[in-house]
Amino acid sequence: LKDICGRVGISYMSSHKIRFWSVTALVRQTGGDITAVGSYAGQKNRQTTLHYIRAAQDEDVQRKAAAAVYG
Repeated sequence: LKDICGRVGISYMSSHKIRFWSVTALVRQTGGDITAVGSYAGQKNRQTTLHYIRAAQDEDVQRKAAAAVYG
């Protein structure tokens, strides 16, 4: 994962940090639909989904980095 991040020119994020970021982004995109996000993320327990939601800092930087990777 470090190698891939380096190749695309973004800061390294562990797979766990990516999961936090992804779940948080999904919550925003679904308007806060915790049930749907938990299902998308493969989580059976609502508390697990809530654990992964974080307030993203420097959201524009993260959005640009994700766009560089995923298009």
